[in-house]
Amino acid sequence: MREVFDDIEGQEQVTALLQAALDHSSMSHAYLFVGSQTDLLEAIAERFAAACIACGDDGDLDESEFDAALRRSHPDLSVVEPESSTGYLIEQVRALVHDAGLAPVRSRHKVYILQQADRLQGAAANAFLKTLEEPPEGVICILLAASEDALLETLRSRCQVLTCSQRAEAVPHDYFMLDCLIKLVQGERTEDLLHSAQDCVEHCSAGLDELRAQQEEELQANADYLSQGAQRSIEERQKRERSLKQRESLLDSIHCVKSWLRDCVMLAQGYAENVACEEYYAVSRKLAGRLGVRPILEAIQVADTACERISANVTPQLALEAMFFETKEALCPES
Repeated sequence: MREVFDDIEGQEQVTALLQAALDHSSMSHAYLFVGSQTDLLEAIAERFAAACIACGDDGDLDESEFDAALRRSHPDLSVVEPESSTGYLIEQVRALVHDAGLAPVRSRHKVYILQQADRLQGAAANAFLKTLEEPPEGVICILLAASEDALLETLRSRCQVLTCSQRAEAVPHDYFMLDCLIKLVQGERTEDLLHSAQDCVEHCSAGLDELRAQQEEELQANADYLSQGAQRSIEERQKRERSLKQRESLLDSIHCVKSWLRDCVMLAQGYAENVACEEYYAVSRKLAGRLGVRPILEAIQVADTACERISANVTPQLALEAMFFETKEALCPES
C-alpha cells in the first residue's frame, strides 16, 4: 500500500503504527489523537481517514478516492466540530449517530473525525457512547483533543490513544512492568505470570505508604476540630486519592509497554530510527523480525484493553493477569 504519511515529519511512531494497521487491515474502530498542534492532528487524521476510505478489498489504494477524501469531498468522510460556543449539541450528536447507522455510499468504511473532542460533554457525550463503543460495521471514529486528560474518561477508555508531539513521545522511565512482560515473552513459564502480575501491582503501589502516612498526619492534626461525619468524609477522599495514585502508576507502566510495542511495529516496518525504548532495541528488533506486524498490533490492543479495565476499576491484579496472559498468547502463540 502507498505510504500515506510521507509529508508528516517527526511523528514516526504514530504514523508507523497507523500505516501498519492500514497494511494489515487491522484498524481500530475508535482512535484518540492527542497533541497541542491542531494542524498536525488534523493532517494525520485526514490522511489516515482517507486511506481507510480508499482501501479496496484487494488492499490497494484507490488514488481518486484517497484524493477526494483528502479534499473532504467524499460522501463517506465526515469532519465534525462543535456547533455551539458551549460545545457539541446533543442534536448534532444524534444526527451523527443516525448517519453512522446508514451504509457507506462508496467505500467499505465510513470515517468520522471529531475536532475538539474535549468539548463533547454531558448529554451529548452520553448520546455518543454506544456508537463509540460498538459502532456499526465499517465505522471508524477519530477524536482529536489537545490532551488525553481533557477528554471524558468514558470516551477516552473506548479509544486507542496516540500522542502526537514535536518531540518523540514521552515515555515513562519505570520499566519494571515491561521487564516482567519481556521475560514472559522470552520464555518464562506461564505459571510465573501470576507472580509477575502481583509484583507489578506491588511495585506500582510502592508510593502509597508515604501518601498514607501524610494523610494520617493530616487527619490527626485536625482530629480535635472534626465531627465523625467530617472525618469519614476525609477518609473516603483520602482513599480515593490512594486509588487514583495507584491507577496512574499502573497506567503509566502500561503506556511504557505500549511504547515498546510501537517500537517493535516500527522495526517490523523497517523504521530503525527514533525508537522510544532504546535500552530494548536488541530484543525489539529480534521480536519484530520473528513475528511481523499483526501479532504486535494485537498486543497493543491487549494493552489498550488493560487500560480500559483499570480505568473501569477492575481489580489491578486481575487486569494485569489478563494482560500478561493475552500478550503472551499474541506474541508467543506456539508456547
